[in-house]
Amino acid sequence: MMLGMTQRSTEYLEVLSIGKNPTRVFCKDRPFVPEDVSCTIHIMNTPGFYPGYYKIQEVEDGAAVVWLPAGEPGATGGRGVLGGTIQFNRR
Repeated sequence: MMLGMTQRSTEYLEVLSIGKNPTRVFCKDRPFVPEDVSCTIHIMNTPGFYPGYYKIQEVEDGAAVVWLPAGEPGATGGRGVLGGTIQFNRR
């Protein structure tokens, strides 16, 4: 049995916002989709946002649900990068 690696490419997110619940991150550029689960959002230093890396736990109505608050509720204009995770597949 061999293990192979695949990695999702990074994607720049220009207009992020935080929902009423600070663990919900939205993106004006595009909605988050189920394939984004387990990927990481790297939020840049933007007023109202907490810079850092946030793993997407689930996707709900186009929002990325992360484990910790990613910013102040209602914050808008954030910037970030959606990065892939390495997945090991049996071949």
